[in-house]
Amino acid sequence: MFLAAAAQPTSAGAKSLGPREEISLQRSEVFGRGTAESLQLGVDVIATAYGGNTDFCSGPLAHPVRCREVPIPRGAYPSADGHVWGEPDLEHAAEPIQQVAARRLAGYRERLEELWARRQELAGRLKWRADTPA
Repeated sequence: MFLAAAAQPTSAGAKSLGPREEISLQRSEVFGRGTAESLQLGVDVIATAYGGNTDFCSGPLAHPVRCREVPIPRGAYPSADGHVWGEPDLEHAAEPIQQVAARRLAGYRERLEELWARRQELAGRLKWRADTPA
């Protein structure tokens, strides 16, 4: 799992996440608590479509990544001989990553354009003092 920033506790004791994306390309996930919490917090989740997270990884913020079942290599995981896991398709994972990034950048661009259009109004509200020490 990759999060761009750590969770920061707030005064109410809740967690406030800085990032707006979670990338979880797991081979196997029993439940996916981090993924579930990210979805509840309104974070885009890019996760392997395999394991427990498939029970709840749906909706506009969920971006499932294709995978293929492959045998778990002997000795790679305790008591896993003869079992399989879902190997994520990294090329397919790149698609939702790019889509989420493009959507977020478009939102930032719109906000910057709005602020630029209001620059005269905003400048009038700011008080600049040249004599303020740095």
